[in-house]
Amino acid sequence: MDRTGTARWEGDLKQGSGKLRLGSGAFEGAYSFGTRFENAPGTNPEELIGAAHASCYSMALSNMLASDGHTPESVKTTAKVHLRMIDGNPTNNFLKRDLTFNPNGILTGDLALYGIGRLIA
Repeated sequence: MDRTGTARWEGDLKQGSGKLRLGSGAFEGAYSFGTRFENAPGTNPEELIGAAHASCYSMALSNMLASDGHTPESVKTTAKVHLRMIDGNPTNNFLKRDLTFNPNGILTGDLALYGIGRLIA
């Protein structure tokens, strides 16, 4: 199954701007130098990467827990993506992933079985 996203950029890096759109049409937004490298309002590629990673992880963890008889009421994942310069090139690094969920009968010591090192209550 293929999924798509499109982006169009107009102008130079600092003064230009772009629009991105999910292939499903569920989201469309503007982005710019300011939204990516500064704190201007709007979206940026790092937020989209973080949201994609968090949604995949929440679904996968929910499936693993349910498969072992511990269906969670909900799983909330926050994926923090850090943009930094390495050798003059912008580079994305995942810094951390925080989880909030009702363990539904899982002992704290068993969380490591699901790749969970830290649980945010």
